[in-house]
Amino acid sequence: MVNNIKPFTMKNPTPLLGRHAARMTALLALLFALGSVHAQCCGRQPPRTSGAFELSAGNVALGLPEGLMNHLHVDMAWFSASRSPFKRGLRLGVGSLGSARVPSDSDNGLDPTNLEEFRYRMLLPELSGVLRFDPLRGGFRPFAEGSFGIAATFVDERNFDAAGERIGYGVEAIDPTVNFGWSAGTRIRLGRAAFLVLRYGEQQGGLLNHYDLHSLDAAPISAQAVRRQATLGISFGR
Repeated sequence: MVNNIKPFTMKNPTPLLGRHAARMTALLALLFALGSVHAQCCGRQPPRTSGAFELSAGNVALGLPEGLMNHLHVDMAWFSASRSPFKRGLRLGVGSLGSARVPSDSDNGLDPTNLEEFRYRMLLPELSGVLRFDPLRGGFRPFAEGSFGIAATFVDERNFDAAGERIGYGVEAIDPTVNFGWSAGTRIRLGRAAFLVLRYGEQQGGLLNHYDLHSLDAAPISAQAVRRQATLGISFGR
């Protein structure tokens, strides 16, 4: 009698479905990565907006009874990002209105061996909120601004000994006032996100007291309510 029984060996089935799924997943991931790279490098992207920081220096003109006085003025401003032509910002500035060095004497009630001189300086600090109309997006960008804030004349006193070391400090006067104004100018592109900024403006508000730093006991002189500024600076951002 013939034995027709064949030996049977158990084998694990080849996981064809698992291999195909892994290959398809890897291919899709590769295509997605290539598409993302192409979109970032060569594809069109929506315009991006960012804020801008500006640093400028120039001249501030004060009208006094003896005539117009011009002083150094420095300011910095920051503008928030906006897709509209209107940008809101904050500007902080300070002007140097003069300084004086007054020698000490034996009539001031202090020991002249310890006190050599008084040094006074008068500053014009300003803080304003700014609304800028900046409609263009090319290399030449004219703008117009309106501002509202506060300004003050500030006088401080520093005492120095014979060795040149400061031995005392005090604030002699601070006279704040509210002001509003306008300015206009342009930004000229220097690089991808750098601009040259030219700006002229006027601020009007309350009267600012102007002191004689050699004779602080005298009554201060009131400057005119209008101040004029012309600055040149650099801007970073869009």
